[in-house]
Amino acid sequence: MAVTLVAVSLPPLTRSPSPLGVEAVAQFLERVADAAPDVRVLSVTLDELMVATRAAPGGEFASRSATAPRRGVPNASSAADSARMWDPSADGADGCVIVPLALSCTPHDAAALLAAARVFSGVTPSVVAQPWGPDGRVVDALIDRLLGVGLRASDRVVLDCAEASDLGVADAVATRSMLSSSLGIAVALGFSDTAPAAPSDVQIVSTEDAIARERAQSPGSRVIVSSYSLTGNAAASAQASAAERVAPPLLAADEGPPQSLVDLLLERFYAAADQLDNARLETVVSEPPLGLA
Repeated sequence: MAVTLVAVSLPPLTRSPSPLGVEAVAQFLERVADAAPDVRVLSVTLDELMVATRAAPGGEFASRSATAPRRGVPNASSAADSARMWDPSADGADGCVIVPLALSCTPHDAAALLAAARVFSGVTPSVVAQPWGPDGRVVDALIDRLLGVGLRASDRVVLDCAEASDLGVADAVATRSMLSSSLGIAVALGFSDTAPAAPSDVQIVSTEDAIARERAQSPGSRVIVSSYSLTGNAAASAQASAAERVAPPLLAADEGPPQSLVDLLLERFYAAADQLDNARLETVVSEPPLGLA
């Protein structure tokens, strides 16, 4: 069964994207396409997905019949054009799996992905895969990035999180715990995005304040920032600049995509694709990872 993988960049990636961030995503999806040559991989932003949703049969606009290239990942300059051209009714695939390029999804983003899948299901079976985290392979990639900047046992580590949703906080807390356990050292948590609402047992501090606290608790020790984000952002870079070392984000154009994340995305894709025969979206998208009420 030929199934199209539609990789969707959500606002954490599309909010003022840098050229390096766009290139990092393109490199990553090229690796995904190489690892699964029988899978057609498309790259779209959430806004572009909504355009395709409105244009599809059952959407707000009349269906269009143009198609994107048969195989491969649109490069940075052609991604938007390819996304606008994509029409699930003319794709020729046996199904569509929408895979969020995100460590976690806000309820708003999750609802948009689910709405797109429901509309596309009118012309081809469509489902939504789980986001990436929390997962041990994300932690493995974070450790690789930390080792790449020379992490030592005496260093203090701050996990910088740019996700401001309630679910993003919960996922960051879980990832911090997994990272600390794997490293065998304490890991502090800081937020470079706007201060999110959080469970009462979670203390929210900015990444800048977290760095200052770690330095005050252990004078003379280096503070290393681990970037819990796919491509990073300006706010995170500004707040992390006070640290001695800052690890690159999970996807960095000059570092190459970690194989563990390629494997993780394909696992999410195949797990969702296995459910296409049931044509039951509810069996593919469960409540906790997407944060749906």
